[in-house]
Amino acid sequence: MTNLYIEKFIQNCPGNPGVYKFFDNLGEVIYVGKAKNLKNRIRSYLKFDELSHKLRALNSKVIKIEIIITENEAESFLLEANLIKKYKPRYNVLLKDDKSFPYIAIDKSEYPRILKFRDKNRKDLFLYGPFTSSQKVDQTIQLLQKIFLIRSCSDSFFASRKRPCLLYQIKRCSGPCVHKVSQDKYIKSVQQIRDFLSGNVEKVRKEILNTMENYSDSMEYEKAADLRDRLKDLSLVESRQFIIVPGLSNADIISVIKQRDVAVVNITFVRA
Repeated sequence: MTNLYIEKFIQNCPGNPGVYKFFDNLGEVIYVGKAKNLKNRIRSYLKFDELSHKLRALNSKVIKIEIIITENEAESFLLEANLIKKYKPRYNVLLKDDKSFPYIAIDKSEYPRILKFRDKNRKDLFLYGPFTSSQKVDQTIQLLQKIFLIRSCSDSFFASRKRPCLLYQIKRCSGPCVHKVSQDKYIKSVQQIRDFLSGNVEKVRKEILNTMENYSDSMEYEKAADLRDRLKDLSLVESRQFIIVPGLSNADIISVIKQRDVAVVNITFVRA
C-alpha cells in the first residue's frame, strides 16, 4: 500500500546527504533516519512489498516529513544520533544512547591511562566525545600517546611489569610502570592531554614550547628536539577551525533564511 504523502514528497526532495524525520498524525516524531541520498532513501519506503513488517507499520503512519541537509555522511550520522536521543522515536531501536559512539577516556587511577570507551555513564573516567568514527579515535589515541607518553595498558598489565614494554621502547609511553618517569611529571602530562581534549590547545602548546626552550637553554638539545617533534604531531590532532570570531569561546549560532514558503535554518555549536 503506497503512502501518497511520501510519493508526493519525493517529487521535490533533494538528492543530498542528510537526515529525515517522520511524523504521525499527533505531530510526534516516530522515526529519524540518515541517508547519503535523501531522495533515494525516502523513495525506498514506497516499495511496500519489500518492506519489513515494522517498516510497513511505520509507512502507514507517516503524514509529514522534514529533512535536514548536511555537508556529508559523517555530519548526518552525528545529527541522526543526536535527534534520536532528543526525540526517542518509537520506531528507532539503535543509537538511543551514547553506547553507539566511541569516546576518548582517561581514568582516575594513580597513573591514569588513555583508552577508547563507549559508555558515557562511568563516573571513574574523564570522557571526551562522542566521536563518529572508531577508527579515528584509535588513530587519535595513538597520536596522543606519542605526544604525551600516556599509558594505555590495563591495570593488571601495569602492576605486573618488571621492565618497560615495547611502547616505551618506541616512545609511545614514558614507562611509569617501572618508574622511568616521576609521578608529578606524569600527572602533568595527563593534565596537558586533558587540557588539549577540552579545547585548551594554546595553553598546552605554550607549556611544551616553554619546556623546549628551557631544554635548549641548558643545552639538552636531544630533549628539545623531541619536544619540537611533539609540537608538530600536536598539529595533526587538532581540528580545522572554520569560524573565526575574536573573543568567541562558547556559543550557539542560529541563522535563518526564508524565501517564499521555504525556510532554511542552520545551527552551529562553537565550543572552545
